Amino acid sequence: MTAIKNVLETLAFFSAIGRPVTAYEVWRAIPPKERPTDLEHLFEILTFLENSGKVRREGDFFAAVGLIDKLAEKIESARIEQDFFLEKKWDETLKHRPLFSAVPFLDFACVFGSLAFGNVKEDSDFDILLGCRKGRIFTARFF
Repeated sequence: MTAIKNVLETLAFFSAIGRPVTAYEVWRAIPPKERPTDLEHLFEILTFLENSGKVRREGDFFAAVGLIDKLAEKIESARIEQDFFLEKKWDETLKHRPLFSAVPFLDFACVFGSLAFGNVKEDSDFDILLGCRKGRIFTARFF
């Protein structure tokens, strides 16, 4: 019963952010100790949830029912569109990578938000967190 709950919670999370997922993505998102015993067991759970009306499947993609009705109507096309924009935005983000390397005292740059989760739309922005060394924030800001 815990495995069913974990699978449904995982699907609910991704559906809430508007991202249909594959069975393997569900598998990877669940912590190892809380996963179904194997992928075959996961497919049995997904089939059970689909037959009970809690999950909708289209092609290889799954989404929880009732969270975002628009997503449930076009699961596969929504995912293909997201993947297209994700690749486009990720390539655009990576083009700016040399700029971050050139900023003195910058320790790291992390991508987060829709780009990190993969639920990218055409008008999605870039959310980047920059970390700089202690006492060097103004130098990093200048650059």
